[in-house]
Amino acid sequence: MIRLLFALVLVSSACSPSSFAVIDAEEGTEFAEGALTTEVSAGTPLTVIRNAWVYGQPSFSATGLERFSVGARLVAAGGPLQNGFVRVVRGDGIGWVFGSKVSAPRARVDGGSEFDAGIGSLDAGTEALDAGSATTAEVQVRVIAANLTSGSRQAYEAPGSRILSALHGDVIALQEFNVGDNQEATLRGWVEQTFGPEFRFVRGSAAGSYLIPNGIVTRLPVLASGEWIDARVSNRTFVWARLDVPGSSELFVVSVHLLTSSELIRGDEASALLGEIRRTMPAGDHLIIAGDFNTTRRDEPCLSTFAVAATPGMPSDGANSNTNSTRAKPYDHVLASPSLQARERPVVQGSRRFDSGLVFDSRTFTPLTDAAPVLFQDSSALNMQHMAVVRVFAF
Repeated sequence: MIRLLFALVLVSSACSPSSFAVIDAEEGTEFAEGALTTEVSAGTPLTVIRNAWVYGQPSFSATGLERFSVGARLVAAGGPLQNGFVRVVRGDGIGWVFGSKVSAPRARVDGGSEFDAGIGSLDAGTEALDAGSATTAEVQVRVIAANLTSGSRQAYEAPGSRILSALHGDVIALQEFNVGDNQEATLRGWVEQTFGPEFRFVRGSAAGSYLIPNGIVTRLPVLASGEWIDARVSNRTFVWARLDVPGSSELFVVSVHLLTSSELIRGDEASALLGEIRRTMPAGDHLIIAGDFNTTRRDEPCLSTFAVAATPGMPSDGANSNTNSTRAKPYDHVLASPSLQARERPVVQGSRRFDSGLVFDSRTFTPLTDAAPVLFQDSSALNMQHMAVVRVFAF
């Protein structure tokens, strides 16, 4: 299904503002306004109205299934959409080109248009698509909490990298953000390999005793970022980033890793962190606090403290909402502010739907082909102590 294409195609940036196409992979349809054909000119902007998947290779060293959420923008390189090239345009416009197969074999247009012969016809009862919907569709942002290091060095290795690649996050709060020799080029290469070249990252201090820094990886534009000292622990800081999302309010994200020592200390950490957030976060922003809380029960003092600003919801794998390696304790969370709770959407992973969010465990997720390139044993890799937590919010 995935084929390496050695000749990349350069995409012209010039395109008519009135020429666009909409991809709707759930119904297997595409909408090509103005052209009424699956042959799309180079530079034609494409807008995803539901979900789209592109089979291809973002680089010569990685294979995978690229998922585009509602509102994602692509640019066609010309030729048939279902067997051509596209360039991803995300956030501030950073793009890349790769060989692809877009799941959009049929065309549909609004009720006043006609179809070219051979393209196909609307199924009975299919709702007509208004051209304006391409610009009004909500944008879904997938947020992940991930402490998925393995091995003996608290570092990201192949098992955790495969899981992160498969979950297609837009904002990932990482803990123990170590990769190889931790040089800038190594970290940058890992981010590009695992998430894509349009992603950027913020990483906490790694000098001196800060051996397991927190971090945030995101495809969203970073407006500001920083870190706060946690007076109760010497090997990491709290890391935050303010991200650009649609609308008048921005998304303020904090990556946390609370101590294992006691509930009382975790409660103190939460109180101090909440004070920093109140001093730093602009009024009106949406808030995410995500990461490894090391909580052993859902009514711990730290979660009660955070609840005045953000709450965890109830993600699960369909049966179990616990996130430690034995799936007996709720270590990890994505806390969301009240302004985001009403914006929460189901997590869709391949053919599976998780209305309250997903706890991903390679040993329980089926079919595992919906999470390629994950291997069954990845969540039980040596010294991997946590599962990823995924929630989705619409803007």
